[in-house]
Amino acid sequence: MAQIYVIRKPIFDRNLKTVYYELLYRQGNCQPLNFGDGDDEVSALLSRTLIEIGLERIAGQRLVFMNLGRNFIIGKTTMPLDKARMGLQIGSELDIDRDIAVSLQRLSQAGYPLILDRIMLPQDLSGLMKYVTMAKLSVCELEQTELLDQLSLFATFPHVQLIAHGVSTRREFEIYRQLGFHYFQGPFLAKRNLAVGYVLDSNRANVLRLLAQVQDPAVSVDGLEEIIRADADLGVKLLRYINSATFNLARKFNSIRDVIGFLGLKQLRVWVSLIVLSGVQNQSTELTSIALVRGKMCELLAMRLSESDIGRFFAVGLFSVMDVLLEMPMAEVLKSLPLSEEIKAALHHHHGRLGEILVAVTEYEQIRFTNNVLGLSAIEINDIYAEALVWAEGSLAALQS
Repeated sequence: MAQIYVIRKPIFDRNLKTVYYELLYRQGNCQPLNFGDGDDEVSALLSRTLIEIGLERIAGQRLVFMNLGRNFIIGKTTMPLDKARMGLQIGSELDIDRDIAVSLQRLSQAGYPLILDRIMLPQDLSGLMKYVTMAKLSVCELEQTELLDQLSLFATFPHVQLIAHGVSTRREFEIYRQLGFHYFQGPFLAKRNLAVGYVLDSNRANVLRLLAQVQDPAVSVDGLEEIIRADADLGVKLLRYINSATFNLARKFNSIRDVIGFLGLKQLRVWVSLIVLSGVQNQSTELTSIALVRGKMCELLAMRLSESDIGRFFAVGLFSVMDVLLEMPMAEVLKSLPLSEEIKAALHHHHGRLGEILVAVTEYEQIRFTNNVLGLSAIEINDIYAEALVWAEGSLAALQS
């Protein structure tokens, strides 16, 4: 086994704030890594990959959840895991015999949080429940009666906080929040809320209007400066963002005209669009993070593959979440924006080289990625992903400052 892909998946609290990440890893064929009695090779490969990428580059300072194999748990295999950074998930595939139970108790007492990963109750957990801090329930796989039974059983362990795993829609999120779950995981954040329909509130209508003005190919330097000046908040955010550590520039900019002269019209359109999109109200900041990661990853992949006009690729990744942010179908969004036909085709139908790169990024995001299309190694892809994460974290912090 020569290649392993690493991806992080957010876990949200009841206010849609990202509080943890689960770290998932897949072989080059996108199959899950299989831990077993002979998992030394798998653990060694995973350990080397985490060292090469760097845990802080993947997850910042947030606690990371991971499933690990038997040999790690009982101490036969070592991995560089910081107990202040790592929660250990106990998967249903793990045979919890006496050796495992004793080792898990030892790890818990050493400071590692223990998380039951889709293990159903009642089950003989050899007295482990007092050491367990959280438990995942795969809500998408349970019938209503099964789910309510599990909630009732876990209620007898009030110290265990519950994670709803596999939440698909915003409506489901609201239902599981009302049922008392503490945390939520699943693709629901990056899916448009169909219940809202196509009616834009004033904030989203203003965002769409500004995007249309900024992306208008006929807009001049003077026209773009006027658009920015007309929105005081937009101008302040642009100057603050350009002067942030994200750009790490030797000089500071004090005027919009100076910024335009430095970036150029085409590049400025992208950055102003980013700031405008980040101002959509009542959305989790994780969605802005997704847009930033996609944009940067598309850009870095295009650079690695020697594509021309790299800015196009960043724009496609950034704009790929517009339908979710604005809560309207992508086709309707694109009708309102004067984007190039190439970018529209990539966003709506995934056509062309732009669409091909975007699909590769979104498939990696959903851990369905293989390296056959782009011809890059797992090490290259992981490094690009980690670089995009670090850049996105810095950009998001600058946008929120």
